[in-house]
Amino acid sequence: MVGQLPVKILGTLQVWLVLGLLMATTMLTGCHYEQPAALRLQAARSALQNQLSSVEQTNDGSSVCRLLVECFKAALSKVDSLPENRLTSPIPVFAVVWQKDNRLALQISWVEDGFDVSGFYLSDKSGKVTEYPGVIGFNRDQGSFLTDTAWRERWVPVILDTSDKSWKNQWVPGVDPPPILLPVLDYAKGEIRLGLLTKSGRESSTVTVGFGRKK
Repeated sequence: MVGQLPVKILGTLQVWLVLGLLMATTMLTGCHYEQPAALRLQAARSALQNQLSSVEQTNDGSSVCRLLVECFKAALSKVDSLPENRLTSPIPVFAVVWQKDNRLALQISWVEDGFDVSGFYLSDKSGKVTEYPGVIGFNRDQGSFLTDTAWRERWVPVILDTSDKSWKNQWVPGVDPPPILLPVLDYAKGEIRLGLLTKSGRESSTVTVGFGRKK
């Protein structure tokens, strides 16, 4: 079960996120037709709750663990306070810049009933905002897999210098999207916020960007 994974779970974060999503979707989906919006939202909430429980049970006191606990609780609170159980705009759940073998990737999670999110923006402590439109998307197979849940997640490869031509995907096997250029910021200080971009522009809800190392 997801909640019984060991402390090393942070080294395989993507695995338990997918497990949580699959568990929630499996419980609520018995047929291959699109579920009503309320059930899609319920599936996403179940995934959030499963993942929060996993982090709480394997919490090693790291900054990433603390951030994830805070983010999952905040997202659950937002979902539970939706009027008439209706999701009218995307809710960011968490964002973490991961480092592995001197390579970086940004993992973004959010709740959305649809596929309007197409990018994100970063805001530093001075208020400077940098937008990254058109860097988030789902192909037909990915969209079909997510039809019955409002849970969304993407891994975005990152470079800090345009001269870096040696980037190779270490995060999602079989996927090789072009990396994006992020500003050189101290993400470990928790001073950077991330918000989502849709066709309508910037969504006001943001989350703190965390920083972690993967073995």
